[in-house]
Amino acid sequence: MLDQNFYLDMENRYEGLVSENCTLLLGPKYALLRKEFKEARKKFRVRSGEVSRLLVFFGGSDPTNETIKALKAIQKLNKENIIVDVVVGGSNLNKDKVMELVDK
Repeated sequence: MLDQNFYLDMENRYEGLVSENCTLLLGPKYALLRKEFKEARKKFRVRSGEVSRLLVFFGGSDPTNETIKALKAIQKLNKENIIVDVVVGGSNLNKDKVMELVDK
C-alpha cells in the first residue's frame, strides 16, 4: 500500500485496516514524482535560513479573513527588510481592508 502523505504517527495509520502481510510504503519519501523533480533536486541551493520574502495567499475568497490576520502578525515582527507579496481573489470581501493594510 502506498500513502505518500505526511501524517504524525503515520506508521500506525493503517493498523487494523490492512492485512499484516501488506507492505506499507508510507510518507513523502515514497512520493511518485516525474524525472524533472529528481533533476531539480540536484540544483537545490542551500538556504541560509534568513527569510527575505513572504507570500500571503489564502485562496480566492478567504471567508475567515486569514489574510488580514497574517498581515497583522507580520507587522508585529517589525522587520522592514522582508518583502511581503499579498494575493487576494476577486471574491474576497475584505480586499479593500487588505489594500489599506498593505499600503501602510
